[in-house]
Amino acid sequence: MTFLRLLLTLALLANFTTPLYAAERTGMGAAGMDQAEPLDKLDALASLLAKTPDTADHCLPESEAAKVLQMVAQIRHDRPARLVTRIRHSIRYSDAQVAAIEGRAMGNFMLHAIACRLEWRARLPTLSTQAENAGQDSLSRLFDATAATLALEENLSHFAVLAGNTSEIPRDALLAHLNNLYAYTYGQTPELGGELGGIVNGLTHMQAIQLQLPDGLRDRLAARLIEYGQAARAELLPSLMRGSQLLERYWRKDDLSPEQALQLASWLAYLRDSWFSARPDANPCAELRTRLSPPLTKLVNQHNYPRQLTGLPGGFDAQLCHRQVQRMLSELRLPPDGAVFVLNRNKVWQFHPQLAGELDALAAMGTLGFMQPSPPVAFRCQAGGSGFSPAGIAKAQGYLAEYTTFARQRGWLANDNGRAEHLARHALERRVVAALNQTQNPVQDSQPMMPAQINELLELQIQLVRLLPDTARQFRQCVSLHAGEELARIASVMGEYRLELSPNPDGRLYDIGSRPLLQDFLARQRTQVQLSLAVAEPWLKLLENTDDDSQTTRYWRNTENAIRQALVADNPNNPLNLLERFIIEQAATLGHDTCKTQLAAYVSPTAGNELFSARRLQLERQAARTCEDRSSAMAYQQYRELAQRFNRELAGRFPFAGVAAQDAAPGQVRQFFRDYRERQPMLSQLRQTRHSHDYSDVARFLGQLDALTDLFVRAPTDAHDVPLIRMEIGFRARPQASPGSEQIIAWQLLSAGSSARYPNGSSGLDWRMGDALTLDLDWAQQSAWRPMPDPRQPDLTIQGSTASFTTRGEWSLFRMIAMHQRPDRLGSDNQEIMLGFAIPTRRDSPASASESRAAQVYLALRLGTTDGKPGLSAPLHYPAHIPVSAPLPD
Repeated sequence: MTFLRLLLTLALLANFTTPLYAAERTGMGAAGMDQAEPLDKLDALASLLAKTPDTADHCLPESEAAKVLQMVAQIRHDRPARLVTRIRHSIRYSDAQVAAIEGRAMGNFMLHAIACRLEWRARLPTLSTQAENAGQDSLSRLFDATAATLALEENLSHFAVLAGNTSEIPRDALLAHLNNLYAYTYGQTPELGGELGGIVNGLTHMQAIQLQLPDGLRDRLAARLIEYGQAARAELLPSLMRGSQLLERYWRKDDLSPEQALQLASWLAYLRDSWFSARPDANPCAELRTRLSPPLTKLVNQHNYPRQLTGLPGGFDAQLCHRQVQRMLSELRLPPDGAVFVLNRNKVWQFHPQLAGELDALAAMGTLGFMQPSPPVAFRCQAGGSGFSPAGIAKAQGYLAEYTTFARQRGWLANDNGRAEHLARHALERRVVAALNQTQNPVQDSQPMMPAQINELLELQIQLVRLLPDTARQFRQCVSLHAGEELARIASVMGEYRLELSPNPDGRLYDIGSRPLLQDFLARQRTQVQLSLAVAEPWLKLLENTDDDSQTTRYWRNTENAIRQALVADNPNNPLNLLERFIIEQAATLGHDTCKTQLAAYVSPTAGNELFSARRLQLERQAARTCEDRSSAMAYQQYRELAQRFNRELAGRFPFAGVAAQDAAPGQVRQFFRDYRERQPMLSQLRQTRHSHDYSDVARFLGQLDALTDLFVRAPTDAHDVPLIRMEIGFRARPQASPGSEQIIAWQLLSAGSSARYPNGSSGLDWRMGDALTLDLDWAQQSAWRPMPDPRQPDLTIQGSTASFTTRGEWSLFRMIAMHQRPDRLGSDNQEIMLGFAIPTRRDSPASASESRAAQVYLALRLGTTDGKPGLSAPLHYPAHIPVSAPLPD
């Protein structure tokens, strides 16, 4: 043990409250060292060196290297107090001892670590990791490898300077060499801060260090550069003709995808920009020579590489490269139109004049946004939405505007039969359709559209009709659907024009108040309708420009005209006046004993296609029904209120709609079915009555609600009223009908951190509403088959040998059942739900990679409640059919 180590060991043993002990206890990182006094830092650094072997032949990680550099940098040499340590027995550091510590830090630590990394880099087959990228062409590998080789040699030179005699080298030069080496070996510049005298002293007083480089390193690297150069030379000319086949297909008007069109446009732009020049030094061959010559010359002259490297750029000289390229371009033909490229009077290559317009347009299209690659997608109209997002409308309009500007510059609007124009429209349609699919809003993600936004939607329709008529037709139909849904929502939210006539058990058929109260109520109803029409107006305008023959449009316009006429003129035959007259003169006067005679004498006026006539006819039917059977009429009134609520709150939302629809609010669903359960006794009359009115659809709907009430109301809830459903899972059901399932070694159904597994796992799983649900299927590592993605199944993802089916949202369990349920039920009680999953697979070997088949697996589910014990304490029935809307016969 050296005297310095002995001295430091005695200091450590002297007292555990010394600054040295405190430095070790609190850590020696940069944050801890910032709080210490200079001598504390010196103590800590000396302690670190005392614990480290003399030969640091391991590669020090960057975090440790940065720590050592910061500690050395923070040793201050301008304070006399540094010679006294604050420990119980004073120990003095001489200047020689400080220099020795600094020298060991920079030599045994830093330079050894850097040498380790330099030696590791020199042993790599290639210096540049990018050079081994199979996706790179040989020319890119040549550039990367050349730059990497020169970088290694320059840093070996930096190391040689620091590892030699540094006493005569200026301080700034030493630090520059160290910075360059550190950045090369660790990938970042060191953050030193403070005074750097300790680092400079350490570099001056450290022991000599020798690098252990592989034998024949320079010969190996030079051979690799020559190999890349020869490959690049061989690939250059054939690569210039790679686009010729696409050009021939384009000229024959074969269909090209936008991706292929973009490749062709990029190739033509490359030829035009890189090779069409009269200057012998303005082409890629000359640029290659210019770029390669300096680094290769430096490697030969300054770093003793074989002299044959300087001849490598000669493979790209004018005779062997540029002139040969020009000859190849001149021989390219497009029958029957002739040469593609010709020389103009200035001896510069250009597109043939007869082809210039088409080819120049195609080359210029490469930078346009709508021409960027986009997967082919079909237009999808999302039902149950709330309009279209402004951002999505703007994106689609942006593509259309970009195309229109480009087409106007090219004169396409007058002549739309060109090849480039056909390709551009094909690419434009892909982009616009994708934007239109994305722009449709689910209700929970958007606010109702404002009039200005609806006008933008109308302008988008007009542009589509002009440029993409097929897409415009589909989009107009979708807009009509959205507008109709929005108008129905407006009618529901704004109250439409409704007057509920509640049957009265005694006396008059309806108790609707005195005449003054009734007239006041009807006046307020008129105001309500006017508000509804004001909100609906932008959508009506949109519908009129979308489908002039729309029944919905005529219905609302007729309603608007009826109320306008009623306000400005006292026309007794106005539909609004006819409705109000029926309420005042007929409904308000009907008695239980006289209603049949009164209704028989009443002659219903001709009805129009508007709100007021529809409401009058409904009230007339209701009065006839109430007069015929009071109890069933009262039951139907209860049902009608519930049905309207179902259609307003639940219809169009999953699980009362398709799996792509937004989720219904769980609290709203549970409250609806709780209210329904309270009305079940009265509503049961509608299933038993033999009334002249047909209630078969109503009875069927009520039966579906009964089945759902068991599921939505009986399921237990947690402290936040969130339902909990217990699942008992039968993994690998139907093994005889499950080809490919024998390759799956592990099945797992997960929900919120808990799971059921097969084999060797639990078969029960609690699902909390709102938690995602995932089925993981793991293929055996030794299996010859591997799962593949399937774009037709949005819930399927593939990661390695695992296929996962995931559903999310408030109703994830219901969504998984809806997407994968098989029609047959199992079990004596018919309560077992069968789910089927199809997973495409392929053989996991290059020789048979094209061989594929579908693996079919089945999962059996039972739902129920649990009391904390294994199994189901009580089953929950999952209905075979979930209603999507409530029938309203009147």
